[in-house]
Formats: sequence, structure tokens, C-alpha cells
Amino acid sequence: MARVFPRVLVYVEDPGAANMALGLASALASFGGTAQILAGGTAADYLARRGEPCTPCPDANAAFTQLDAGWDLLAVGTSENPETFAFDLLQLADARGITTAGLVDGPANADRRFRGRTDNPLAFAPGRLIVPVAATRDAFAALGFDPARIDVCGHPSLDGLAARRADLQAHGKAAIRAELFPDIPPSAPLILFLAELSDGLDPAQFRRQADYTLNGRGGADGRTEIVLEEVLDAAASVDPRPNVAVRLHPKTRAEDYAGYRGDIAAFNQGGNAHAALFAADLVVGLTTALLQEAAVLGVNTLSVIPRTAEVAWLNGAERIPVVWTREGLSAALSRAFDAPERFMPEGVAEDGPAAVRTARALKAVARPVLETARLRLEPFPAELLTDRYVGWLNDPAVVRFSEQRHKAHTIESCREFVAGFRGAANGLWAIRDKSQDLRHIGNITTEVDMAAKSGDIRILIGEQSAWGTGMGLEAWTAVMAHLFDDLGLAQVTAGTMAENRGMIRIMEKAGMTETHRASGPTPLDGRPAKLVYARCLKADFEPPQEA
Repeated sequence: MARVFPRVLVYVEDPGAANMALGLASALASFGGTAQILAGGTAADYLARRGEPCTPCPDANAAFTQLDAGWDLLAVGTSENPETFAFDLLQLADARGITTAGLVDGPANADRRFRGRTDNPLAFAPGRLIVPVAATRDAFAALGFDPARIDVCGHPSLDGLAARRADLQAHGKAAIRAELFPDIPPSAPLILFLAELSDGLDPAQFRRQADYTLNGRGGADGRTEIVLEEVLDAAASVDPRPNVAVRLHPKTRAEDYAGYRGDIAAFNQGGNAHAALFAADLVVGLTTALLQEAAVLGVNTLSVIPRTAEVAWLNGAERIPVVWTREGLSAALSRAFDAPERFMPEGVAEDGPAAVRTARALKAVARPVLETARLRLEPFPAELLTDRYVGWLNDPAVVRFSEQRHKAHTIESCREFVAGFRGAANGLWAIRDKSQDLRHIGNITTEVDMAAKSGDIRILIGEQSAWGTGMGLEAWTAVMAHLFDDLGLAQVTAGTMAENRGMIRIMEKAGMTETHRASGPTPLDGRPAKLVYARCLKADFEPPQEA
């Protein structure tokens, strides 16, 4: 069986979103897919420094032009820009029937990621979300986004950090520090502070709040500045006093911290951040994703937040010590330099191939075309919403064993049915006969539970001339192979009425084993109906052989 995998267009415009695209193109390529990364804003430089191929996208027209190139799925990274043209891209893709997905790098500000300038937190939400941790999924579910359409895939930015750590260790911390921080004595303790922006989607929440438990020196209201002042003052009480260097955010400048020049030993910006992290004895930040990367690199890491509520903004809080009081900060710095080998929680390890999981999730949504000897299975195209298709559903002979027999079907009801698959892991393919100029002969659908690694298949052969030809079995086993091989499912299930001998034969010939029987929801021909359920485990599946 041949597969024509979908083409995925990705747009990101800030470093957080860009982190979710790291390794994605190569991971999709390993599955036979194609991806192009469009990068706007600061994302282009960020990806370039990470060695990630991307196409600079300076304006909306460039992005809209790219969308005309026949992509099957648009994935958009969220941004702190409420007027981003990413929202226009999503709306345009939706109007054209292109599946959409969002790449969200963390739980912070979930209610503002897709709000734009509206009051609706999901005003511009795509059909599906790809998130790194369960906390992010839960935050969007609380806003009303269907959790069944959210995939938790881990942090692509952490993929490969074990190898990166080995490279840095081979180069040596002393040599890296001498290169990046030449004015700091090699034997002097070094704290690297990770600067963040003190504005964003809602600037007020990045300014001093009534519930702050850290107050800084009293003159600054910015969240980052307050924490920096606390860190500088706490470091001054450590003996020997550590040097504090600042790793600037891509959108900040050293001049923004001119008032602290007497306290800051050095600034670092640009290049690959991993070397700067590795050069430090302790990495301190608020909730930036770089904290988790530092932890995976084996560097002692500390999150300092000005209020307890911001623990929810931190990815990887289970692996990073967190403090929010002046006393807690002083104690943490003392521990970090008195007993550095015992500072971090046990069990810090690399998350694994999140880029592969992200690619698999996108591929599950942007379904491939499946080719068999006689058939072409296409993600259902709008052109097939015809009176002929509706006629199948209203034909008592075609839907005799289906609960669809109790409904009256129209073009509009079928259109709503097809739209329900947009952005879902569930699949809908049109079955087309290659010997008859791709004549539409039926549909096949899947209901997929990626968490349970299980998928259920249903089929409708509406063209009665195709009955008894084996085309139903051919389509069925092609989709089984896709679920097992491409989506990595562990089992495939199905069910039908006991009287539906044709469907029973398909399940048997496909290698499915009956698991149980149950009473049907409605009678068949005036008699109680029995349902037969079956399944096939991946280990027992024999891929179809081409004739």
C-alpha cells in the first residue's frame, strides 16, 4: 500500500512558538511528510541560531502567498502579539477547508493566546492544539476547548539535549566560560540570570501586583526587574559573592538594564543559549523555557517568581526548585553554592523525542492519501458532497445495518458531518475506484484515541455495484495499516450487527477477533438486534499484500 502524506505549513513569530517547531520538519520527513517553517518576527533569527531550516516571512502577504501552495494543514505558533496575522492565516485556511492546528509552548496566558482584540479567549482558536504538558491542556480545556482535540507531545526544545550536553562537556565548562564571559575570573562563582519581558498579551499582569511576595528595591514595577533586584541583593549576601551575568531576551537590550550595571558582571545575547547556560554554576530565571533546558543540560537551576500563582506558568515545575519569598531565595542561593551536588531534585532527565510525537499528532490530523491496487482513499473533499452521496444515506438497502437508517439526510447534514472531522484525530476518507476515473464508491471513518492507542473503524460502501468485489476489505486493511504503522496505535476495533454478514466477513478476513456481543440500540426488521464487537492487536496484524 502506498501513502501520499500531507504537506504541512508552519508559521511562528516568537521564540516560544519557535521552540515548538524545532525538529518538526525532519520528524515529519521521517514519516514521509513535508513541512515548511515560515518564521516572522524574532523567530527567524532564533531558529537560525538553533540550526533549524526556515523561510523568513516578513509580512502577511508573504504568508498568504505561501498558503496558496496547496498545503493540507496549517500549524500556527501562538504569539504575544494580539494583532498577529497568524489569526488571519487561520481564518483563511479554515475558509479553504485546510485543517488547522496551534502550537502552544506553555500554560501561561492560555486565555489570551487566541483572543486577539476580542473578549473571546477562543475567538481565533484552530481545530486542534499541540501542547507540551498536561497543565497546558488543562488550561485550554478550562476555557472550553475540547480536550479530545488537544495532544500533549512534550517539549521539542528538549529533544537532543543529552547529546548537546555531551558536546558541551567535551568542550569543557572552563573553556566555554572563558569564551563567553572573558571578564569573569574562571574560578569565581557565576549566576546566569535569564531576562524575560515585562509586558505581553496583558501588560498589567507583568507589572507589580497586590499579591506579590517579592518587592525588589521599590523603584521598579516590572516583573522581571523586581525579581532581578531580589536576585542581585540575595547574591550579595553569599560568601564568596557570585558574579551575576544576564542572558538578554531576544527582544531586550543591555541598555534596558543600565540602572544595574554596577551589579551585573556581564551581558550575554545571541548565539546558542545552551553554551551560556552550561557555563554557569547556577541558572536563575522566572518561568522561561530556558530554565527547563538548563535543567536537562545538568546545570543547577532555580525559578524565582514574584507570586505563587505564577508556578502555573512554569513548564517543568516538577524538575526545577521554585521560590517566591526573599527568605526562600536566600536559602536557595546558599544551598546552590554550599552543596551544589544536592541542589536539584532527583530524576531530571531528557523528555524524549517530542518533535516525533508532535509530527505524529499533526499527521494524525492531516490524514494521508492511501493508495491500494484498486483504490485511492482521499481525505474527504468538498466536491463529493453531492446528491449521489446523500442518496446512499437515504437508501434503505445501503443503510440497513446502520443507525443512519433512522435519519433523513441532506447536503447540509452531510456537510456538518464532514466538518466534524476538521482538526480531529478521527479520520474520514472517500473511497474511490481507480478503474473508473476515481469514481466515489463509499466512505471509511476512524475514531481515534491517541492516549489509549486505540482506533475504531467504520465503513459505508454506497455504490452497490462494488458490493462483493472485495473493495471494502481492501479499504479496511489499508486504514488498519495506517492506524498501526503511521499513528502507532496498539489496537483497532470495530462493531456491526450480527446479521451483517458482509461486514462480519471483512472483520474476520482483516484478522480481527470477536471480543463480545451486546444488544443493539434499536430493532432490525422488527426483531431485537445483536451487535458483534471485534478487535485486532498490532502484533497480530498482517499487512495487506499487493496483487
